[in-house]
Amino acid sequence: MKKTASLLITFICALCIAACALFVCACNGKESGAEGQITYSVTVKCDNFPMLLNSVKVQLKDSQGDTVGEKDLSQTDNVASFVLDSGNYDVELVGKTPNTFASYVWSQTKLTAANPSATMDIVSKASISESNKKNYSVTVQYPDGSPVTEIYVQVCGGPNGSCILSESATDSTGKVTYEIAAGEYEIHIKNYCPAGYTFDDSQYRLTEAQPDVTVKLTKTA
Repeated sequence: MKKTASLLITFICALCIAACALFVCACNGKESGAEGQITYSVTVKCDNFPMLLNSVKVQLKDSQGDTVGEKDLSQTDNVASFVLDSGNYDVELVGKTPNTFASYVWSQTKLTAANPSATMDIVSKASISESNKKNYSVTVQYPDGSPVTEIYVQVCGGPNGSCILSESATDSTGKVTYEIAAGEYEIHIKNYCPAGYTFDDSQYRLTEAQPDVTVKLTKTA
């Protein structure tokens, strides 16, 4: 009996030690999939019209422009949090309806391992000082050259580092126009592409020397 009791006590002690080891690993974030990951967070504000935030999603994109996470803002503090591999990510705001941001702009934002949190302010276009305005246009085509109609096109950059969504969708020729501050802008369409097509958001730019650009979508495999 004493030998049996001794073996039982030894077995229980071994179980306790194993459980403690698992607990310590979990507390140190060493469980499967946690090593090398960071919590990234984005707080979004819109003092002009706070109700707009109910229609906003936050996306994080990797260096290839691919979406690695998308979330609604929390109802309590308007924050979206993501647990991702350590790295650099571009923040994209997406409206739940195509014209959510028709009258608003926001600053381009990047999250890094050193600075994994950011606050983004959505402001009305009217509040941005644009004394040196210029007319720009983007024409969107399918690979065969036919026009892509009824999609929205976003441009990001310029002197204010702002992201601006076209006020209307592309017309019958695939064209949208902007009257915005003179500068250089990337053309972003990926979030608004028709099904079966994609777009390289870093491939084309509007500049003061080239204010009218024709771009082509790529058919997905």
